[in-house]
Amino acid sequence: MRGFIVLLLWLSVFEIHGQVNNDLTEICNQGILSISVREVSTGEEIYSHQSSKLITPASILKIIPTFESVDILGKEFRFKSELFYEGELSTDGTLAGNLVFQSDGDPTLASKRIDTSDSIQTFFEKFTRLIKNKGIHCIDGNVIISVNPQKIYPQAPGWPANDLGNYYAAGSWSLNVNENEFEIHFDTRKAIGEKPEINSILPNIHGLEIINQLAIDKADTGDQAYIFNGAYSFTKVINGTLPQGHKNFIIRGAIPDPPLFFKQELEKYLNNVNIAFNKIEIVENYIPQSTTEKIKTYESPSLIDIIKLTNTESINLYADAIFNKLAEKLELYNPDKIYQHIFNRHDLLPSHEKYHLEDGSGLSPLNKISTSLLSEYLVDWSKRHPDIGLKSLLPIAGKEGTVTKVFRNYKSPPSVFLKSGSMNMVQSYAGYIVSKKGNIYSIAFCANYCEQTQVDILHTFEKFTNDIYLSK
Repeated sequence: MRGFIVLLLWLSVFEIHGQVNNDLTEICNQGILSISVREVSTGEEIYSHQSSKLITPASILKIIPTFESVDILGKEFRFKSELFYEGELSTDGTLAGNLVFQSDGDPTLASKRIDTSDSIQTFFEKFTRLIKNKGIHCIDGNVIISVNPQKIYPQAPGWPANDLGNYYAAGSWSLNVNENEFEIHFDTRKAIGEKPEINSILPNIHGLEIINQLAIDKADTGDQAYIFNGAYSFTKVINGTLPQGHKNFIIRGAIPDPPLFFKQELEKYLNNVNIAFNKIEIVENYIPQSTTEKIKTYESPSLIDIIKLTNTESINLYADAIFNKLAEKLELYNPDKIYQHIFNRHDLLPSHEKYHLEDGSGLSPLNKISTSLLSEYLVDWSKRHPDIGLKSLLPIAGKEGTVTKVFRNYKSPPSVFLKSGSMNMVQSYAGYIVSKKGNIYSIAFCANYCEQTQVDILHTFEKFTNDIYLSK
């Protein structure tokens, strides 16, 4: 009887989407359009279109490490970095010992996204003021920046070369600060074809060299600049174009070595307030040599808040920082092994044996997974966590973040909690549909190398999803 009901459901959806099936052929005759829809209550795949094929998911991959971190780290987990000293502090302000900053890899440290009033300058001003207010005026020892070993390289091997120097490919490091990004300010008021002038670089990065190969283009062309050269490279080459007519046009790049940048900035600000010390060094897993006295604990927002922000704004750094924390907790440092552990936890292997995943953010075009596996993961996760509302994890389509424009032409948009993804020749969506009758469906929809425009693909997704919302 249950099988008969499932068959009816499948036939119903198939009939409703007869026109959509025709659209699928039209929009993706050359590439792959892969779709999987499952009823959460039963786990049955009620609609499938090439759902077993391996596709590049782009940013919808963020769903897996962010969701999984709730189980492995706990939804109230917070990244915590400690500022403390060890040794004796005399009444004249001399510390006979070391000043220590212990990093936890917090991706939100000194982030303007979290504290809009805190620039990187004010962060370090407050940081050094805390030390002064503790009564420390001279450190008869060292300043130590303690970090966890960088066991996963900050930038995955498959990340494209023209991404590596840009802010969105900054990578997650053992110490993250200012979201690992810097700004380059340009004057683009010259003639089309001429080179825009660099006004300033903020914050200043010691040793950074910019090779400006940009040209000015028409005013309506937008930011078409790409910054080349990635982690540890202090020579950045910028190719492409910027729009004409701006006194202060800003693009953002990736800080080449965030722990080193933090060290250099801290050294500068300590000198500014005349706190003497012997030397400043970065040490892996520093163990205090004597009793310690806490100065301040820097805490991130709760994990559940970071997850919502990550999936709403599609922040690669946050997703990869969570992924690295999972690696640390599981003591697994090969990305494929981490995902294998995750899928085994959900009993999704060996039914979905084929995948290749390189990061937590989805930035690598070499990532390969099926929509069937994605939709089944969403089903199992939802069953395990009926207490966690979908809006705590994913943005609401048509209202929030990167999916604000989805269903924008619908007077009564469907109830969909959705993560989007995009890169060159990739457009994807994954999440949950809450139908008009209150039934919940997981959906994974991904177009790879389809010949139609992004707008056409979006409209097909909207129609397909809205039909499920209305009919089920």
